Amino acid sequence: MKKNPKSAMSIFTRFFAWFVLILVLISCEKEKKDPTLETTSIAAISAANYFASAKITEMGDYKILDHGFMFSIGTSPESGYISYNNKVSLGSTIEHDTFSSNINIGNMQYYLSNEMKVFVKAYITNERGTVYSKAIFADILKLEAYSVTPKTAKAGDMVTITGKGFSTPVSANAVKFNNVEATIVSVTSTQMQVIVPSGIQGYYSNAISIVVSSGGQSFQLDNGFSMAPIPVRFSPASGSWNTNVTVQGSGLYNAKLYFDDVEVSSYNSSSEYISATLPPSLLKKKFKIFVGSGDVKTEVPGGYFTMDELIVSTLSVLTYYPGSQLTFYSAGFNPTISYNKLFLGTTAISSTNTYSYSDLSFTIPTTMPEGNYPVMLTNGADTAFTGQTVSILKPTVTGFTPASGYQGSELVISGTNLFAGNQNTSVNYGTVSVSPNSIATDKIKAPVPLLREGEYLISVNMGGLVMECPGKFTVLEPKIVSINPSSGAAGTSVIINGEGFIGMNITSVTFGNLYATVMSSTNTQINVKVPPYITKGTWIVKVLINYNQLSSTTTFVVP
Repeated sequence: MKKNPKSAMSIFTRFFAWFVLILVLISCEKEKKDPTLETTSIAAISAANYFASAKITEMGDYKILDHGFMFSIGTSPESGYISYNNKVSLGSTIEHDTFSSNINIGNMQYYLSNEMKVFVKAYITNERGTVYSKAIFADILKLEAYSVTPKTAKAGDMVTITGKGFSTPVSANAVKFNNVEATIVSVTSTQMQVIVPSGIQGYYSNAISIVVSSGGQSFQLDNGFSMAPIPVRFSPASGSWNTNVTVQGSGLYNAKLYFDDVEVSSYNSSSEYISATLPPSLLKKKFKIFVGSGDVKTEVPGGYFTMDELIVSTLSVLTYYPGSQLTFYSAGFNPTISYNKLFLGTTAISSTNTYSYSDLSFTIPTTMPEGNYPVMLTNGADTAFTGQTVSILKPTVTGFTPASGYQGSELVISGTNLFAGNQNTSVNYGTVSVSPNSIATDKIKAPVPLLREGEYLISVNMGGLVMECPGKFTVLEPKIVSINPSSGAAGTSVIINGEGFIGMNITSVTFGNLYATVMSSTNTQINVKVPPYITKGTWIVKVLINYNQLSSTTTFVVP
């Protein structure tokens, strides 16, 4: 059979056309491109949340079905801890050549000690499969709480917890004060504002443990916060120094106690009460009581504590010399003597006592001018007016008579304002002091003490005010004038006549070296008996006054 050339040519042509079409199709298939991309950043924004970004460098020619991020936790991308939800899908629509997303890595509390990292790589899935970028990583952000401000607060107060790794929203976090859950008001990655809950037990130290939870992590802050004490009352409401004041309430263990702004040492501190003694240095008539912990001070309900009123005795003598002492009696003086002052007008005088605060003495300065002064006393916290006026007079001495005399004689000192009733007045013969026999407004009478013969300066000491008299007083030596009788046997009574004799208890008489019995003695006579066992002869009679032998002597004959 003869073939048709046209028919053969038609088959060949059709075959060749299909062949060329296949080649074209194959060639076009090879020219289509897959997408390419890179992960550009990964950063922690909280303990559980990270923010990843990626850039698409080639979108490709195939239909995109999905894109997003894959993440893993580990020391390397290959050793990662892979969870069931380690993929963040952003869907099939890609509007830009960059994309980003938050990534929640879940609870990493048990992996923090292994120094693990968060590895992230971007992906695109198309009709042909999935393309991944190279993985990059960030260190796992460990949740921490650094501090609480303020460090001390009461239930219901708002405090700020500062740290890192806190999550948003508020519901992603939890805070507990000693296992009591608190209300979180607001949160950022580094700060939380929290309401201190009620019902917290402070135990013995009032130190509260705070546990912050976020992103599956927990962090415990110890000794960074304490509950402010809550006082209820104090007692007693009044008293004086050394009174024990007790504050009752809760959370008072180791709290500070203040009387106004003065911190005082406390004792018997417990959670329910705290006590302290009013110190003498507290110089206030009334004050409020506070308890504190940290920077928080809380006033104790009950108003003011009032110090007892200062009440002092009145003076029975109202005229004094500079240098005189005034003594007052009171139950309200300050135990620290130096805090008690006497005011005469505007002149403040400190007490001279060093051992008592129920009776205090004050010495008027020797420089105090003459005049009338109202009397006021203070114990540092309170003042008392006696309602009296003290007159200050300055005495003077103008001279004395006689100019000389024997021991035991009387010296009369003349002057002005030398009034009777003045305390602590003495007359000085040089350095020897004697008490006056009497004091009148214009004169002082004083005995001449037992002094050796000689000249002595005379001065008067009135309560510390020393006034010297013009001239010197001469002490004369006593002398023997005669003896009667001048002879006799043993046991004979003999009268020794003379001048300046004084006191039989300080006078002795010898016949030679034999002591005679002194029967009596006056300023001018000594009555003695001739010693027994005396022998015949002429004996020298000597008189000793206060162990000082007189220079004058006489003789006595035993026949």
